[in-house]
Amino acid sequence: MAQGSNSVPLSESGSAPVLHIQLLGNFRLVYGDQPVTSIEAPRLQALLAYLLLHRDAPQSRQHIAFLLYPDSAEAQARTNLRNQMHYLRKALPAADRFLIADAQTLQWNSDAPFTLDVDDFENSVAHASSSATLREAVNLYRDELLPGCYDDWILPEREQLRQKFVETLERLILLLENQRDFRAAISFTERLLRQDPLREETYRRLMRLYVLSGDSAGARRVYQTCVAVLKREPDAEPSQETRAEFERLFNQAAAAEKSASAHSVRSNIPPPKTTHTPPNNLPVQLTSFIGREQQIADLKRLLSLQNISSRTRLVTFTGAGGSGKTRLAIQVANELLPSFQAGVWFVDLAPLAVPALIPQAIASALSVHEQPGRALLDTLLDYLRGKELLLLLDNCEQFVAACVEIVRTLLEKCPRVQIIATSRERLNLAGETVWLVPTLSLPDADDGAWSDASHSEAVRLFVERALSALPTFALTRQNANTVAQICRRLDGIPLAIELAAARIKLLTPAQIATRLDDAFRLLTRGSHAAPPRQQTLRAAMDWSYELLSAPEQMLFRRLSVFSGGFTLESAEEVCGDVGRRTADDESESSFVLHPDEILDLLSDLVDKSLVVVAEWKEGEHVRYRMLETIREYAHEKLEQKGETKQIGSQHATYFLELAENGDLLLRGHEQLKWFRRFETEHDNLRGALQFLWLNTHFTEYLALASSLAWF
Repeated sequence: MAQGSNSVPLSESGSAPVLHIQLLGNFRLVYGDQPVTSIEAPRLQALLAYLLLHRDAPQSRQHIAFLLYPDSAEAQARTNLRNQMHYLRKALPAADRFLIADAQTLQWNSDAPFTLDVDDFENSVAHASSSATLREAVNLYRDELLPGCYDDWILPEREQLRQKFVETLERLILLLENQRDFRAAISFTERLLRQDPLREETYRRLMRLYVLSGDSAGARRVYQTCVAVLKREPDAEPSQETRAEFERLFNQAAAAEKSASAHSVRSNIPPPKTTHTPPNNLPVQLTSFIGREQQIADLKRLLSLQNISSRTRLVTFTGAGGSGKTRLAIQVANELLPSFQAGVWFVDLAPLAVPALIPQAIASALSVHEQPGRALLDTLLDYLRGKELLLLLDNCEQFVAACVEIVRTLLEKCPRVQIIATSRERLNLAGETVWLVPTLSLPDADDGAWSDASHSEAVRLFVERALSALPTFALTRQNANTVAQICRRLDGIPLAIELAAARIKLLTPAQIATRLDDAFRLLTRGSHAAPPRQQTLRAAMDWSYELLSAPEQMLFRRLSVFSGGFTLESAEEVCGDVGRRTADDESESSFVLHPDEILDLLSDLVDKSLVVVAEWKEGEHVRYRMLETIREYAHEKLEQKGETKQIGSQHATYFLELAENGDLLLRGHEQLKWFRRFETEHDNLRGALQFLWLNTHFTEYLALASSLAWF
């Protein structure tokens, strides 16, 4: 990796290497052909960006210090800037070629060998006239200018570039429509819509393009999305103009389809096809997709058609409720769309009441009709056999057994079909690749730098969704640590973060953080466009809980007594009961959880993403934990079942015995081992002390406190 140096290595041709700089989207530097990884600090990136974007003239050190450190005293701001310049000179390869500095000013050397993606974009926009050159210009705009930077100076420059991008998109869409390349125009119009999801003019244009492409169902989906999105705003609904345009287009499409059908019957030829890219019914996404770039790249490689012999035909996205399985699956499917000639098709299984309706749901998505006297699945297999197609089966968890049979049949009988399934548990099929969708990356709890917090995926998502709810919201030095705290409290769960950000219209970040002690009451009122189970955090958790068997629910509740994680052995001791349930009583209250059953049940909860493996080290006990949001929900269920005292008592007894056994060993030659053991169980030991004190078990409380004296 290239590191900072003031020496100038020459390329093979004898010239100095070129520094390639990317500010649109993720910050990136490449010196020659070597990535520069030593400029990761957000303040360094902001300083470098400012110098690059204002390189036409020397910039006053005093002015730069004020812009980068507006909340610091002048002397401290100047000191900070000197330190940042010192770090920048060390980190930037051949820094003296690119940086011009004196006692009063700083300047980027415009004559040095470098490229800047902002310049490439603006030059491309200025000279673009054909659809090819306009596409090139649009594709150069990867994302906003330094999206993780929230300094005041960058905001107008970011908006100016965004406006150029929007204007270029509009020029391209108009040109593609005139060239009758409707599918390409649709793709770019959907990208335009993501810039402003409330702009009705874009919805009208998108509906028109779908009708022109011969996809009236797509136009209907766009209108339905428009209605759902506008409902999020107080008293908002589509304007009369939008409603009239939808009715006009729908009537026009119906008449055109009737005319084309009559013509094809008379001439015995099919109507002409206008589709230029593979068909699909993927839902239009009206909010930007945050992070997960490496996951998407890895998943695209797994599902790539370029390597038919080793490609993965079934990938199951698993994860806790609200972890973003569906959104990630749709994003991957969108990016794979050009690879599948017969299209990419989304099938939502959540609304189905019984598993027998699964073939109908798939057939409906594919526009396959039942044939009299024939099983619908057989008709589907005939249709799909030989087609190069990707199916996205969403929410398989409620009908796992039925999904397993249908997916197995599809894969066996239709060798060119590939499947992405989303489920809160794996399907356990041969050849299945299970992809655990992780929560979003979080800012370091020990790092108080507000600018560093903005680089985490969780904080970026909060800010993005907060801006949708309150356009004047900004991440500042005053609120960044609180926003980071909110994201950590919510474990980086995307749904929970989006619901919290939606509250920014009424509450400050500090108020939201305070109310997270009752997260399930606070995190309601999600998007009306989302399914009911995703409109509140409690609904998402209820969905998962209700799919568990009675013994799984019992263990799930009882595991909430652990703080900071647990081992299989501690779960067996604390959560198990003595005895068995009676053979003639099948009610949940009659279940007795025998310790021997806990291993299998714990494995089930891990498979269903309600418990995670927290730590696995050779020679040590595997530790498990619940995400804190999930643990709070499970503890509510424990309280509702009246089991809090029973399980709390078993938890305290177990850790009292552990402390008493370790007390003497903590003073002997195994002192380090037991110190680490107590350190690992610190939260559980503290929880046991609290339980004993609150329940007036003072003798046991003193015994536990005494055993921990050396610790």
